[in-house]
Amino acid sequence: MNTSKPLHIALATALIGLTMISCSSSGTRPPGTPEIFIDTEARVWFCGDVISRGRAVPSVVHANLAQSTIVEHTSMSGHVYLQLTASCHAGTNYFITPAEAATVVQLVTDASDGTVLVVLKPQSNRFDIGFSTASGQPGTVLVRLDDGEHK
Repeated sequence: MNTSKPLHIALATALIGLTMISCSSSGTRPPGTPEIFIDTEARVWFCGDVISRGRAVPSVVHANLAQSTIVEHTSMSGHVYLQLTASCHAGTNYFITPAEAATVVQLVTDASDGTVLVVLKPQSNRFDIGFSTASGQPGTVLVRLDDGEHK
C-alpha cells in the first residue's frame, strides 16, 4: 500500500498552516499593530476580532494616517471599514454626522472601549465621521458614495 499521497497532503496542509501563522505574526511589527489576516476557516481577523467571513478581505480605510480622508466606495458587502487608530491598544472616540446616515455593524475596541475600527452600513451617500488622531488632532472621514451604493 502506498502511503505517500496522504503524507504529502498532510505535509502540505501543515505547511500552509505554518505559513499563515508566520504571515500573521511576522515579528516585524510592534505588538498591538493592527494587521488583517485570514485563518484556515476563512475568517478575516483584525486586532484579535473577526471582522468578516470569506476569502475576500474587506478594504479597510486607514483614516488614522491623515487628518482628512475621503471614502468613495463600500466593500463588496456594502460596508465601510474604517481603521481610526494605529494601535490595537489605543482606541479613540468617533461620531457620525448626521447620526442616521450610517448604522454601526461592528466595533473593534481596545481594553478601555476606545474604538480602533468601525464597520458601517451607509444609509446615505454623504456623511462624515469625526474622531481624534493619535496626536490629539481632530480627524475627519468624508464618505461620498456613488448613487445607489449605500442600498
